[in-house]
Amino acid sequence: MIAKIGINGMKGMYASDHYNNEDRICELEGTELPIADRYTIQIDKNVHLNVTEPYRYMNHHCSPSVKIEGKIMTAIKNIDPGDEITFDYNTTEDLLACPFDCKCCGKKIQGRMHQNELSAILK
Repeated sequence: MIAKIGINGMKGMYASDHYNNEDRICELEGTELPIADRYTIQIDKNVHLNVTEPYRYMNHHCSPSVKIEGKIMTAIKNIDPGDEITFDYNTTEDLLACPFDCKCCGKKIQGRMHQNELSAILK
């Protein structure tokens, strides 16, 4: 994995190898913290992993290339060298430290708690 500036001008994480759908890519490393910040990934209730480079540059996407469960990153589609590695922030975070408007769908990305509230309202 490498971090580099993508075509959108933002830093991202890109594959240096090929991965097939359902391949286990890696186990994330970092310091466990009790609160979220911009560079953490929530791995359990009140446990946030302050990931190291290049993992801290994984961007959000509504149609991501990987999923993260605990510290394990798994491909959810075939990934070729040079493809950006992305995940859906709403699948790991209860509340994002830095909510934002998604560039792929326009929705506010705030975390699972907001997703669940929105789903309940729409039912």
